[in-house]
Amino acid sequence: MNTILCVDDEEHVLKALERALVTRGYRVLTTTSAQEAMALLNQCEVSVIIADQKMPGLSGIDLLRWCRKNFPQVHRIILTGFVDWPELITAVNECGIFKYLPKPWDNAELLAFIEEALVIEEERHKEQFFLEMLKKENQNLRKERGK
Repeated sequence: MNTILCVDDEEHVLKALERALVTRGYRVLTTTSAQEAMALLNQCEVSVIIADQKMPGLSGIDLLRWCRKNFPQVHRIILTGFVDWPELITAVNECGIFKYLPKPWDNAELLAFIEEALVIEEERHKEQFFLEMLKKENQNLRKERGK
């Protein structure tokens, strides 16, 4: 089961995201703080993180920057109620965000973003699997040639 971590300082936003995602069978973790999100990322395998751009304390951009450094395989989506273009550009350039989602969001668009991220993740896993198989085959061929 794929896990989605939602981070927003507004409880009603978290509940709305959770409702939209749970109906698709995702495991959803929610928190109102970036610090708690960091702890959850350290404890759980997360496929996608959705973080509000503006939060008290550590911002969503700071959280996603940290996530990129420590969990680069996690797809990062920034959620915001208003566009602060310089911050959004920072999010793209420094945080490697996967998608930008405005508030209020469209659930169909949200779910499409999640599905796209998960397809990319699945392809990445397949690629890694085949690379490992190729390495093993190359090792076997080297051993056979050495005999």
